[in-house]
This record gives sequence, C-alpha cells and structure tokens, in this order.
Amino acid sequence: MSADNGVYILRSPAADNEFDYRVVHASAIDNITYEPDKKGFNTEQVMAYFGGAKVFHDNPAAMAEASYIADTVMADGFCPILEYGIQTIHLPFPFPDSNKKCCDAGHGCTGCESTIETPSQSTNLLLEKIAKQIENVALETKISRTEANDRDEMRQRTISMGVLTIAVSVVLCAIIWSIMW
Repeated sequence: MSADNGVYILRSPAADNEFDYRVVHASAIDNITYEPDKKGFNTEQVMAYFGGAKVFHDNPAAMAEASYIADTVMADGFCPILEYGIQTIHLPFPFPDSNKKCCDAGHGCTGCESTIETPSQSTNLLLEKIAKQIENVALETKISRTEANDRDEMRQRTISMGVLTIAVSVVLCAIIWSIMW
C-alpha cells in the first residue's frame, strides 16, 4: 500500500516580483491538478490543501518549515513514512484570494465579486448539512431496526410453528400407538 504523502511547498507569485511560500504535509497532492482550469490547476483543491498554511516570504524559511514537518512525520512511532519527501510546486499565478471568486476561477481577473458568506452563514450551512446527515442516519437506523424487529418476529413465529408441529406430531404418534396396542 502506498502512503502517497509528502511535504509540499507551494511557491506562488506575490507583489513586487517576489514569491509567497506555503508548506503542508499532505496525501494525494495530485488532486490540485485534477479537473484543472485554464492555468492547469484546480483552484478549489489548491485552496483546500494550502489555504490554511502559514505564508512564508522567502524560500529558506519555507524550507526550514518543510524540514521541521518532515522530521515530525518521520519521528512518528506509528507510521514514519514520507513517500515523496519534500517537493516544491510552482503555481504560475498568485495564490487565490479566499474572499473572491473570479470569472477565471480566482486568478485575480478584473470584475471579481465577493462570494464568501459571513462566518455565521457558513457555520449555519454546515450545521444544516450535518443535521441533515444525522437525520438520514437516524432514518436508516430506524429502518434497520424495524427490519431487524420484523426478522426477529418472523424467527419467533417460525420457532413457534416448529414447536407446534412437533407437539402435534407427538400427540398423533401417541394416539396412533395407543390405537394399535
């Protein structure tokens, strides 16, 4: 089985011809290029993997963070695997602004509109989704319990019919035996 993991440094253009660096330990990093946009990346996945990462403004600091993360992973007594080591990914456009959604998938085009809900709206939507999932699981559990109860009832009826059949057979045998002797 493959760990499919590594420590990844995302290098993206920043202001003044500089670069920003974001460092994460992740698995299945190829998701950032699955169903890519015009620039070759899946911006939603880039945000999902690197959106919460600390931003470094120079490569040595990012590399130090990557080394620290790699050492931490390798010191894990349970699963010290880092299949792809430390890798750098070069993003050809500035890191997407999480508060904007542009016509070109968040790549800084003109005419962007803010599409992110306030935290309370996001939280409410998430809670509604979770409540719906819980409701669905509860319904499935109720159906499963009903089916189990029906099976138990059928099993009890079958056992009762079996016992009744045996009792009738014994009585009939006794009658026949008493008639014959």
